[in-house]
Amino acid sequence: MVRPSDLIVLLSFTGTILLVYVLAAWLLVDLAVWRRVPNGRPPSRLKRSGRRVILGLAVLGLACFAYGAI
Repeated sequence: MVRPSDLIVLLSFTGTILLVYVLAAWLLVDLAVWRRVPNGRPPSRLKRSGRRVILGLAVLGLACFAYGAI
């Protein structure tokens, strides 16, 4: 039987991973659209930093998945 506290931890962890990959996909689509149709202004420093963090976490997660598959 799974304790409620364990279920909360599992759902939080899984939700965080899902959120990182959804945000990474959204940022990549946003970047692709911006490169095709630039709006004249480069992204703000905060947006660029956020992109780096999210995409870095996604790449780190993929590396962990690849390491676990070996």
